[in-house]
Amino acid sequence: GVKVELQKLQSTVSAIAALLCEAERRQVQAADLKDWLKKLEDVLYDAEDLLDDFSTEVLRRRGVVGGGNRILNEVGFFLSSSNQLVYADKMAHRVKDIRERIDAISNDRVRFQLAESSNL
Repeated sequence: GVKVELQKLQSTVSAIAALLCEAERRQVQAADLKDWLKKLEDVLYDAEDLLDDFSTEVLRRRGVVGGGNRILNEVGFFLSSSNQLVYADKMAHRVKDIRERIDAISNDRVRFQLAESSNL
């Protein structure tokens, strides 16, 4: 389920980035709308960090990051506190937190009468 959730999150990140670019291009002036956009920007950065962390972990598990002897890397990984189950649980919580923040910000959209594909 993590892979599907990360794909959904990536899609949401792309949509948020496009909305923020459009808002910047139009130089939105309304203070309450600027505050809403700032919250959206903050969650965008957190989501991008999460996706970057996940990508780095995938590379690390494949033995691409860190170099050295692959067998020693795998043994070290297995014995470390960051094993797959702990990592998956941590990622699931981070994804859930970000999705909840995005949903809350999205619900605020109604206050500004913004449609899904708003013209700002």
